[in-house]
Amino acid sequence: MRAILVFLVVAALALAACGGSKAPSPTPTPAAPPTVAPLATPEPSGCTAADAQKALDAYKAAAPTTTRFDNAREGASGATKDLLPPVVAELESVRTAVGVIVLPDCAAPSKQHLLSSISGVIQALTDYQADKPDADVQASVQQSSTMYERWKADLASLLADATRK
Repeated sequence: MRAILVFLVVAALALAACGGSKAPSPTPTPAAPPTVAPLATPEPSGCTAADAQKALDAYKAAAPTTTRFDNAREGASGATKDLLPPVVAELESVRTAVGVIVLPDCAAPSKQHLLSSISGVIQALTDYQADKPDADVQASVQQSSTMYERWKADLASLLADATRK
């Protein structure tokens, strides 16, 4: 009896090793192309093509400053209270640098949205350091996030206006 059991185990292992017969694999069908939601057309900025380009050029020149904002914002995420003073100081420096960016009047709202976003982050961090209620901190974070999204939408509008014929 034991010999039969050993034989069956060896036979099963041999069949498994050989792979046995395979069912034919189905012919792969090409996947349907992914559906992509159409991008929303940016609202006009109110700038002429030339002024929109001037604004974009000013923001491009200020890219190191906006990168500092992004880096400081990311650095503040999850930081303990004792590590926040230098981050707040950096954000205040960024806010000052953004404040002096020269834009055509038609693009002034975009700069205000960016400044409001920076101020919202600063407010959230100082509220957190001061042990203010979580709701206050969260409100500042939300305000900052909303203003940042508006600024990005402003940039899309300026780009659309700058490339308009």
